[in-house]
Amino acid sequence: MRFHPYGLKTYRLLPHALPLWLFLWFASGCSQPVGTIEGSVTINGEPAKGMAVTFKSTDDNFEGFGMTDEQGRFRIFRGRGKQDFLPGNYKVAIGVMETEGDSNRGKKIPEEVSDINQTTLVKTVQAGRNDIKIDLNPVLRTP
Repeated sequence: MRFHPYGLKTYRLLPHALPLWLFLWFASGCSQPVGTIEGSVTINGEPAKGMAVTFKSTDDNFEGFGMTDEQGRFRIFRGRGKQDFLPGNYKVAIGVMETEGDSNRGKKIPEEVSDINQTTLVKTVQAGRNDIKIDLNPVLRTP
């Protein structure tokens, strides 16, 4: 009986390739769940437009940014338009973006909310869609 020259080699590789294939197959289903972050910012119940919103994980691994629109709504993005964030606690900072003729000119937000390193505002992000509401009542001050 004659064997095909490649047939014997195939059977020798099979015991080594099968565990690798099984590992890759199982590992592909083990990715961590992620969440997206969106929400709204209000001041005294009114939408806060033109605010810069920063989310930074408490373990400093993830950071994302967004800006509120006319209705005070925001969506947080991290590098290159990615919206996926690992579940966990995130420090939140909100700052005023001033432009000429803007209603935000002269408004000040205390550092305990506007500085990501000093903020006392912490929100929890869960897997899936997160709709986070932030009311700055009444932290906004005018000089």
